[in-house]
Amino acid sequence: MKIYRATEADVSLLLEIRRESIDWLATRNTDQWASDFPDEEQMLAGFAADAGNGNAWLIDDGDVTVATVTLDAAAQPAIWTPQETAEPARYVHRLTVRRPAAGQGLGRVSDWWFDLRVRHAAGSWWTLRDDMI
Repeated sequence: MKIYRATEADVSLLLEIRRESIDWLATRNTDQWASDFPDEEQMLAGFAADAGNGNAWLIDDGDVTVATVTLDAAAQPAIWTPQETAEPARYVHRLTVRRPAAGQGLGRVSDWWFDLRVRHAAGSWWTLRDDMI
């Protein structure tokens, strides 16, 4: 498994993964994520900004991209108090896992990896052994 920073060239892949998840969630009678960006143009701009500023990440399992996640300093005010947001922090957003990879612990892996990254300022990617997942 490899986690690496998405680039502007990866924006269409970020959008594809997000659309797949929005469509899947709709089959479960939820509009979660459908309202994150009111329209395609804003979704494209949001993912392009994430990739352009180095906050978007992709997770590959072999030759297949299985997930994407964003790590940034933007706290959601509906979740975090002003006292909490006053502390220096990084927040995980938009963890999106493709359905064939669901249930394999990618959320746990990404949280673990980002914890290491934030604490130790690791390099631009990290390779995980299968026994670490």
